[in-house]
Amino acid sequence: MRYKKITLSTLRTVSLFFFLSASLTVPAQQKSAFPFVENKGQWNSEVLFGVDLPEGKLYIKKNGLSYRLTNIKAEEKRHHHGHSHGLRESSFSKVDLEFKDSNHFRVVPSKKHQEKYNFYLGSDPSKWAENCSVYDELLFKDVYREIDLRMYSGEGAIKYDWLVGEHADASKIIIKYSDATNIFLEDECAFIVLKSASMMENKPVSYQTDENGDKIMIETSYALKDNELSYVLSKNYDPNKALVIDPELVFSTFSGSISNNFGYTACFDDNGNLYSGGIVFGSSFPVTTGQPFGGGITDIVIQKYDSIGQKLLYATFIGGSGGESPHSLVVNNANELLILGTSGSTDYPTSNSAFDRTYNGGDPFNLFEYYARGTDIVVTKLDPNGRLAASTYIGGSGNDGVLAINSIPDPVNELIYNYGDYQRGDIIIDEKDNVYVASSTEPPVFPTTSNLDFPTTSGIQPLYGGGNSDAVVFSFDSNLSNLLWSTYLGGEKDDAAYSVKLNKLDQVAVGGGTTSSRFPVTSDAFIGTQIGGIDGFITLIDTENDTLITSTYVGTPSYDQIYFIDIDSKQNVYAMGQTTGNYPISNGVYSNPNSGQFIHKFNAGINSTIFSTTIGTGNPIPNISPTAFLASECGNLFLSGWGGSIRFSNLNMRGLPITSDAYQRRTDGGDFYLFVLSGDGSELLYATYFGSTNGTPDHVDGGTSRFDKKGIVYQSVCSCGGPTDDFPTTQNAWSETNRARRCNNVAFKFDLATLRAGFQTTDENRENEGINSGCLPSSIRFINTSAGGKEFFWDFGNGVTSTTSDAILVTFDKAGAYNVRLTVRDDDTCISEDTFETTINIYDDQVSISPDVIICDGVSTKLLAAGGVNYNWRPEIGLSNTSISNPIANPPTSTVYEVDITTPNGCQFTESVTVEVNTTTIEQIEVEEVFMNCFSSSTFRFFNKTEYNRAMAWDFGDGQTSFELNPVHTYQNPGVYSIGLEIDEQCLIEQTLTVETSEIFIPNVITPNNDKLNDRFEIKTPVPVDVVIVNRAGKTIYEKDDYDNNWDGGDSPSGVYYYHIQFPNSFICKGWLQIIR
Repeated sequence: MRYKKITLSTLRTVSLFFFLSASLTVPAQQKSAFPFVENKGQWNSEVLFGVDLPEGKLYIKKNGLSYRLTNIKAEEKRHHHGHSHGLRESSFSKVDLEFKDSNHFRVVPSKKHQEKYNFYLGSDPSKWAENCSVYDELLFKDVYREIDLRMYSGEGAIKYDWLVGEHADASKIIIKYSDATNIFLEDECAFIVLKSASMMENKPVSYQTDENGDKIMIETSYALKDNELSYVLSKNYDPNKALVIDPELVFSTFSGSISNNFGYTACFDDNGNLYSGGIVFGSSFPVTTGQPFGGGITDIVIQKYDSIGQKLLYATFIGGSGGESPHSLVVNNANELLILGTSGSTDYPTSNSAFDRTYNGGDPFNLFEYYARGTDIVVTKLDPNGRLAASTYIGGSGNDGVLAINSIPDPVNELIYNYGDYQRGDIIIDEKDNVYVASSTEPPVFPTTSNLDFPTTSGIQPLYGGGNSDAVVFSFDSNLSNLLWSTYLGGEKDDAAYSVKLNKLDQVAVGGGTTSSRFPVTSDAFIGTQIGGIDGFITLIDTENDTLITSTYVGTPSYDQIYFIDIDSKQNVYAMGQTTGNYPISNGVYSNPNSGQFIHKFNAGINSTIFSTTIGTGNPIPNISPTAFLASECGNLFLSGWGGSIRFSNLNMRGLPITSDAYQRRTDGGDFYLFVLSGDGSELLYATYFGSTNGTPDHVDGGTSRFDKKGIVYQSVCSCGGPTDDFPTTQNAWSETNRARRCNNVAFKFDLATLRAGFQTTDENRENEGINSGCLPSSIRFINTSAGGKEFFWDFGNGVTSTTSDAILVTFDKAGAYNVRLTVRDDDTCISEDTFETTINIYDDQVSISPDVIICDGVSTKLLAAGGVNYNWRPEIGLSNTSISNPIANPPTSTVYEVDITTPNGCQFTESVTVEVNTTTIEQIEVEEVFMNCFSSSTFRFFNKTEYNRAMAWDFGDGQTSFELNPVHTYQNPGVYSIGLEIDEQCLIEQTLTVETSEIFIPNVITPNNDKLNDRFEIKTPVPVDVVIVNRAGKTIYEKDDYDNNWDGGDSPSGVYYYHIQFPNSFICKGWLQIIR
């Protein structure tokens, strides 16, 4: 179909923004705001593609479009002001658009993304979808005759163009709206009113293009009949030219965006990739309005970014029909992601071998939605590509994983001090990838008669202690199938565990908060009795022997809680938390006395202080809600947290200590705070604010983030500045702007290390980053990304070394696995030396292809390529299949086929094979009878008139053959012979010839006496001949060309005469003839 541009444009009056995630410290690539995700079973079967929009969902169906919109103003109010009652069915609106009287059109996607999406919604695995492809553009082919529809993401909106071919009838385009409350035209615009939303289409604009490519504007308006919208074109519209109708589609609801997603938790893997976890206010395809298929109001969303924040490696939604939230993430030794969270869904996805596949539930409560059946703790494992590897519930009859809430901002549980505290917890792994979790549980629900309710295996505390909550600590095997160990930790009032760590003996250290006077402590406790209304605690457990090694209160007579603990290489234990008391400060340490954050370093037995200090503004109230803490490899201490006013939290972070080299020296009062203290506590090494400046508090809605052991923080953020959000992002980050109406899950990676070796790999042209393999020969550029360092030593594993601090290009010309190592030294730092290494795999060309072949016309041959996992043959002509290794080839003419072979290692090589078609036909053989003897049998000369003049064999049909180009053959017997010509031992060409082997007969006596017997000189030959008769004196007495056997001697007397007979090929027979009268 040919198109010449004519554009018709309309606009729906809400700007659209959608933000997946952003990553700081390294650039990432900007992607389409509204990608089209293919349906692989996660939605209704009529859906082809889905688009996540701020106000809901757009579904591309087999017969049109379907929008699901929702009113979420109440949700935004809940997020920022409190009170949650959940979204009700009345919040939802739907409208379906049908292309009236259209053809059975096809939808063809294009501009494919590299990343894939996974959907685990509900407990039915048949409704899960993995590796869903994502596209930026769709083309609806032949919606009407010669009329296509192109839909794409552009300028912050979903746009579409009607492409009307030459001579097509644009009046055929009719859009029928179903389920709209009202549709009317006003001021040349179209208004579509829904139950709780509206859409407005601005005046359409159209144009055609002339032969010079210049636009010719076409006056266009809407026509409305009942609920059917069409276009009316002015008289200057030329139906003989192509037309493009190009409306801009922007959605509006009464209140805001369901695509908001809140930030909770983040972690890292050994490759420096960042994993971000949050919740999304979105719906899957609703079977009936207001009843979405799988996700409820909120689902967990997990996003994995590459190490430089440039690519989204996967995005996975996980949830059931209720609400979910993630609390903590960690990556195991197999590069699998473990997720600790809570679910209010009876159909949360679980694996077949899960420890518990049955939802246990609890009391109803409100958070970001109404949890009618309470919550369970969930633990889920994803493989490196984001596919579900294992998943299980764990819980009792009370709510699990959350602290009791009746209504925010009035928390029931006294431990809830900061916004988000009701959804904390921690998950870690050991060397065997066994899983350890610290969390909390509420009391068993009536009519349970026993306090033995949450699954426990330990004798340390098998029964619920009392109050609104107890801490729980438990361990699963790596498959989440077996509960290895589990215990309550709590007294008669409220208790919760926020942090868990393992020492080198695999003893479990737990930190948290308690209001109980009978919290389980040991006799050697650092503080053996409760000293404030709310205290922190640290407990060290020997799970092998099921005993408490030590357990202690930590705090002052005022409010204190421990949010993080860590253990250094010497097994010293660190506690980080909040205080409103006069927390003790050791001599010789950096401190801000009378401040609201403390760091306490204990010995390995947790019964003696090495040092303690406070950090803050000098006011006895907390300034930040802690989100991540680390005791690094060289002993330095790292802290991340957020401050500001949100809901019931009022964390005043203005005036916190900032170093002269701070990344951001000022705050709007609602930012993150990053802090580095020397290992002995004596020196503030670095401190900075980090966040937006537009006055909205940057925060998390629960959960924990992480530092790696080098001091790089991987932080999840909920930033709610909407389209004007100026949260700092790096140039070319995955998404540089907040495209949601309010909140988005930002993820940043901030390197606080003072000495860190590191490098990034790219191709020679710096276009593709993160290269760890290549195909011979392979040139890879290594870019030094180290922090600090005075001396550098590169070892590329192939005999090449370097001491440069700059980028270096290295060529690998042999196959193999090369261990590339960069060592960085600076004797003035605490660790003096750091090393970063990676393996580069270079692969050889191990592909092959069958040899060139000659075939006869009309004959097939099998081609064979080997060594790959994917094949792409070209050209297509004559091939049975272009994507297999061994297609059948039957080309009409000689053809050179090429095949792109992709190997299991991802290398691509191109090979070629020639199929030569022998088109020799029977007409290209010629036969001529020749005469070699005056009295012999028939002799023929055979001529090969084909283009081939080599390696040929003639078969004369009488058992005789010849290998000459143009042979001569004499047949001894008359008959019909089948003549064959074989060329290059491939094609056999046969011809049937009638060979009359009449011998040449020349009489030597004639008796011309008129008795009609032997009166004339009659010669028998298969061809005309020329005859000359001479007498004995040599005088010609008769001469005739094309002799006709009628000479009777004339008047010549009896005697002997001589004949001269010439054949057409110059052969001559001579002899004598006697005339007897």
